[in-house]
Amino acid sequence: MAGGSSRPNLICLGNGLNQSRILGFRSPRCSPQMITQGNTLNAVTPGRPFVIRDPVHGYLVAAVHERALVDHPVTQRLRRITQTGLAEYVFPEARTSRFVHSLGAMHVASRFVLASLENAELDVALSFFAEIENYVGRYSGERETFEDLLQQEGTLSALASVRSSFKYPQLSEKKIRQLMAVTEAGLRLAALFHDLGHLPFSHDVEYALQDYAAQLKVEARPIPNSLMAIAGDEAPHEEIGHRLAELAFRSLGTDTKPSVKAGFEMATKILNSKNPSYGLRKKPRASALQWLHSLVDGEIDADRADYLLRDGQALGLDFVHYDLDRLVSNLVLIEDPELGFVTAVKETGLAALESYCLARSRSSQVFIRHHKVAQSAAALRHSSVRGFAHPLAKSFLDLLTALGGDGENAPDDLLKRFSVFDEAWWLQVLRSVRQEKNDSLTDACLSLVLERARSLRSVWKRKGDLTPQQLIDLNSRADNFFSSGNGRMILAQKRRQLLEKGILLNVFKFKPYTIREESKQSVMLIKGKYRVEPASMASPLIRNVISIWQEDIHIYAFVERESILTLDEVVDAIVKD
Repeated sequence: MAGGSSRPNLICLGNGLNQSRILGFRSPRCSPQMITQGNTLNAVTPGRPFVIRDPVHGYLVAAVHERALVDHPVTQRLRRITQTGLAEYVFPEARTSRFVHSLGAMHVASRFVLASLENAELDVALSFFAEIENYVGRYSGERETFEDLLQQEGTLSALASVRSSFKYPQLSEKKIRQLMAVTEAGLRLAALFHDLGHLPFSHDVEYALQDYAAQLKVEARPIPNSLMAIAGDEAPHEEIGHRLAELAFRSLGTDTKPSVKAGFEMATKILNSKNPSYGLRKKPRASALQWLHSLVDGEIDADRADYLLRDGQALGLDFVHYDLDRLVSNLVLIEDPELGFVTAVKETGLAALESYCLARSRSSQVFIRHHKVAQSAAALRHSSVRGFAHPLAKSFLDLLTALGGDGENAPDDLLKRFSVFDEAWWLQVLRSVRQEKNDSLTDACLSLVLERARSLRSVWKRKGDLTPQQLIDLNSRADNFFSSGNGRMILAQKRRQLLEKGILLNVFKFKPYTIREESKQSVMLIKGKYRVEPASMASPLIRNVISIWQEDIHIYAFVERESILTLDEVVDAIVKD
């Protein structure tokens, strides 16, 4: 590519033509380089921002410092981690990767934070920025740092906040725009890295890792340091991912511009912030950082906003589509006396929020809880428990120990070691497990996972296969597993008992939305002209999404195809202690 061009490169994640004129990029001396997802046609020139052609959101812009992280082997590994597990065995095009989802979440995060602050009342926005100024700490006194944020070409040029116009003149002052820029930069990086620690096939193998640890505990066997390193309150992929993100930021070296360092530090703070309780427990009101965290992992967040559209498109489920543009344009940050900083939706966006909630409910019902998808997930989970006990998995468990250590290992070494643990590696582990002597149920699971063999059968497929009382008993049993403090251990023991009888479980913990304990209403809020109220009070549709979930199946059971166990026998084995 000819030197001297400031034109960004174009990367196509889906089908798309060179439409750089639409974007306004002009260069008489060269044409954009194009990279298709998974197939590099030309090497990307370092040091420039680039444009991504995404089939869901259109054109996404990534800044130079984001490019360095996107191109990192630990991020590229996400190309080889599927978002949807083995759902492709039921929906053949369900091959969405965590990589493209992370890029989409980064793009949506920009839209969410900018719209929420543009629509906020002046006093709320100023209160938010006052907290942000405290978080940037040592950078707040460096005028050249903030000047760099706003003006340097090709570093933070992807930030929409640099070009935005606020309705209040006070929010257009240089200091506020500087704080907005570092906020957006940090949030984008947090969204990019929010799934960095996902294991192969995403949640199913992650659950298997937890099952493996619980099995060792039940059997009173020593728990490896690798499992102790991820034994916190968060999901393993979050604990692993947050550590990887810190290492990735450190790996960029000391020559990073102060403005970019401020963005990296903000991203780390956002990732490491706890989810706001929002009325679920007696905890302090949500801070500015916690609110930013909720935009990545919350009720209305960039994560769900992207994957609902992306997975729905891949699976061909038109009914999970919703109006993202209208939802975004009606987001507003409010400061609730009890909740603290929280996202609300203006009343003019209620229909879009209803579609969003219904899309999430229907996606879970028709896709994730499809009996055959649930069967494949259960088979993968059971097989993977055996996989973690196999010698080939030791290198991965050893790496988890190193990630949870005190930082003696070099960041680049840890990141490169982690980048090889993808789905191809895990399939090789499972193939090795299959060569060993296994019980018949494990062999049946491995046959399904590795060959899509018809080796298991769903004991029931739809709620019509059960009597009304059986459905009530099963759902009550499933819910009890998650309502008690030691529910995970109780569920692990129940799984063990059922496995001895040749029964495999898949239990679902799904909430259409979070309900505040004292009011029994949604945390999601609708902001009208004269009042703010829970979305579940403002909308009968949103209110009744809870009923859709409560009356559906919460638990599935699977047996070997030739098993003589009857439906009644399986139900009795599950519901009885």
